[in-house]
Amino acid sequence: MQLYEKIYYDIYNKIVSGEYKEGDLCPSEKELAEQYQVSKAPIRQAMNKLETIGMIERKRGKGTYVRRLEPSNYKMQLCGLTANFYEAVPGMKYTTQTLDITPTPQEIAARVADELPPRCIHIERTGYLNGKPQQISRHYLFDITYWDRMETNIQTWRYFLERNLDIVFSHTTDQLSAVNVKGEMAHFFHPGSESETVLLVERFSRERTGTLIEYSAFYMNTDNWKYTVEFGG
Repeated sequence: MQLYEKIYYDIYNKIVSGEYKEGDLCPSEKELAEQYQVSKAPIRQAMNKLETIGMIERKRGKGTYVRRLEPSNYKMQLCGLTANFYEAVPGMKYTTQTLDITPTPQEIAARVADELPPRCIHIERTGYLNGKPQQISRHYLFDITYWDRMETNIQTWRYFLERNLDIVFSHTTDQLSAVNVKGEMAHFFHPGSESETVLLVERFSRERTGTLIEYSAFYMNTDNWKYTVEFGG
């Protein structure tokens, strides 16, 4: 376990145990660094992860505050692309470009053994880091009964599904490939470019019943980030 993870779990446990209560002002990064006797870097990583899962909230000019979560509500465990990306590239800002109900793409249906419904919820988002284009995300949710609970300002897709829609995932698979994109997508990543090679991460997520509940395609600009996978014995 890395140093920042130890700090993350320690602060997380203080929140769910009630030592840090909802609305409490968190210690500053400097105070936490002194408390844990570390530099600010692992403190910042730990706090970024806590913010990603909604346990703390940063308010500009005021500080960082606790958002109380009961342990029973803490279902989401970030993994794979999600964990790697949000830890390595904090500060991403997303804008929803499309939110509609659309026919289920046949190219997705053809790749899975599941019998998918004829229609699904489709959402497309663009992500920026420090004002620079970083990611295009296309999500397909295969249960249109969630339509009335959808939102247009979704910053973390998996967190939204778990926290707002109460979806419990049992299995997720990431498939990676390098793809060449053209036209508008190429222009998004590098204005004026006719063709760009980007990282495509395709995610297939299943809920507890084993049903495929959502498919996501993340087109990633890797100029500022590399997808790192570590193996340990």
